[in-house]
Amino acid sequence: MTRALALLLLSALPSWAANVVPDDRLWDARPGITVGVLGGVPDFSTWTQFTNFVTAGGDATGVTNNSTLLSSLINHASRPANSYIYVPDGLYRFSNALSFAASALGCNWAVVGQSTNAVFFHRTAFINLDNWAVRAPVRILNDITNGTTNLVLASAFDTGDLNKRVKISTSNAKRTNVLVISSGFTDRNYNEWAEPVSLTNGTNLTVWPPLAMLATTNMEPWLQADYSTQLNTNWHFHKITITGTNVFTGEQYDNNNIISIFGGKNWSFSACFFINPRSGFQFNMSQNLFWEIRDNTFIGSEGGGANTSCIIAGGDSSGLIENNFGTGSSPFTQLNNNSRDIVGYNYVTNAVQNDSYVGNPFDQHQPHSHHILYEGNSGVMYQADAYHGSGSECVLYRNEFTGYDPIKSFMPRAVHLGRWHDRFTLVANDLGVTNLSGWYYTVTNQYYSSAWPIVISFGFPFVGNTSYGHVGAAITTLNTDPYWPGTNMLCGTVTQATALTNIIWGNFATLPSGDNGQQVALQPPTPNTNGLYHLDTNSNWLITANDSTSMTLSEARWITNGSLIFVVGPNAWPALDIARTNTHFIEANYNASNNAVVWSGSTNLAGLPDSHYRDSRPAWFTNASGAVMEWPPFGMATEGETARTNRLPAQSLFYDTAAAGAAPNAPRGRGLRGLRLRPWNL
Repeated sequence: MTRALALLLLSALPSWAANVVPDDRLWDARPGITVGVLGGVPDFSTWTQFTNFVTAGGDATGVTNNSTLLSSLINHASRPANSYIYVPDGLYRFSNALSFAASALGCNWAVVGQSTNAVFFHRTAFINLDNWAVRAPVRILNDITNGTTNLVLASAFDTGDLNKRVKISTSNAKRTNVLVISSGFTDRNYNEWAEPVSLTNGTNLTVWPPLAMLATTNMEPWLQADYSTQLNTNWHFHKITITGTNVFTGEQYDNNNIISIFGGKNWSFSACFFINPRSGFQFNMSQNLFWEIRDNTFIGSEGGGANTSCIIAGGDSSGLIENNFGTGSSPFTQLNNNSRDIVGYNYVTNAVQNDSYVGNPFDQHQPHSHHILYEGNSGVMYQADAYHGSGSECVLYRNEFTGYDPIKSFMPRAVHLGRWHDRFTLVANDLGVTNLSGWYYTVTNQYYSSAWPIVISFGFPFVGNTSYGHVGAAITTLNTDPYWPGTNMLCGTVTQATALTNIIWGNFATLPSGDNGQQVALQPPTPNTNGLYHLDTNSNWLITANDSTSMTLSEARWITNGSLIFVVGPNAWPALDIARTNTHFIEANYNASNNAVVWSGSTNLAGLPDSHYRDSRPAWFTNASGAVMEWPPFGMATEGETARTNRLPAQSLFYDTAAAGAAPNAPRGRGLRGLRLRPWNL
């Protein structure tokens, strides 16, 4: 798709006129235009076959390392644009990561398997790309609103950076419409990536896709251009299996992550099969733009435990994760500091952790993810936790989150919105199942039982907490501040300090053991207006030496006598935060507590659109037999507890042909011949 066509299509947005969701919480989300691979994942049957991998010398027996050969074919100087490397069925060993050279720049290529029985066994990371670097920031002089594509810069933009990527960000402390918090005290966590497509008069820059953020000039918006060589662009993998286990010998890989992509653009994995990482992530991503992961199967490790995500992303924009099946990894998606993504119509079962917690297949671990649409997904739970900070402006629409795990029962929840989260939207979701009894709609008390099934949990501070700290009687003036760290994090009061110093004195006897290297924060005698317990949003401080009466910090800071010293990090600020609960928009959801669709207004379900990003039922929305499936799958007036099985294509491919109570058949058209999932995956 040309840039001109994409810009013209901006006026052809889907109609949201009948939508109950507030307009200011929607953004331009159109697959192939503003989200996912531009133009969509290619139809590789229309491309040219560059070579047959086996004919070119590839070993399909699992013995010889194929990494060097495949890298050389990808980077081959005579390989034409829009061409693919064909891989016949077989077992291909990869003992080191693929290497992308400059000859791959801007030239569409793909690796296409005969079927998913073209198996790539990797001994280390299969792909490990890290190729991005940003220039010094430039101030943006105009206000940004949802849909902005034109930016006025304070200094000239380098034309050599056009068609690469730019990062737009704002100051945490100066945002006014949402709260932006980082437990590590990093700044500019509210950001998004775009592509710079044209330049006028040196400083008037047009970007694509339209931005989703609101950023007035008072929020200090700035732009940083990526000046890397952008080698990892315009490439695709289709219909192959990538596994960390040699299916013939049982040999295991020896690296944590299968695929790491940092700084990529316009890439995809489609109709692939990912199997069984013992630890680590199947996708580990950061700083990507226009990416797509669709129609894949992810089989995780039964005993892999937490932090074995299928897809973990941090700082990516305009991604599409659609129509995938996942089992055995925890979580399936974890989106941190992402923006403008769509997670649509994925089916996830048994998000395994190595503990007793109910799994959380759809997760945001922060900070600060914003404007992400979750639509039509099915799984145990959606979670936006506050472990690392805040999040905002995400939409959950027509999903099924059951809150029920057949294996584990600790803390059953359908939706968890942790503290510091603003302006989330939950509309027409199916939340909870009645085979668990005693559902609570929500809890706001200080403690609740880990056995209670909760439809929506608001404001709790950490992952897996059923309680929260509170202000002690000794300091009563701050007990209305939801960011008060709590007395258990208080390590002492400064009694003597010069203005700019890294040596402070006071009573620090309560500092935890192993204090050297401990991260600490200071709260001046009068907390600042943002409620952040540190002196600025760019810094944190480490103790390099101390005793019970003095403390040496890693850098000099402005410090006032009477300042309080706190331990910071993931365990800081253990307070409930329900102040932002009233910023969320929650409407027309079925919930197991009421066993009904609950409306607070007068709008009816007939007024809701089927989708927020598709104009009609997609052609791939069929079951294992090819029959058209019900559209939309969730969030209908008659849904309730009826017909909850096999509502998604990814689900039907596995379960439609399985006998009752038996393990499902091998996935049709998506899996290895003879593969059978164990009953615990049901």
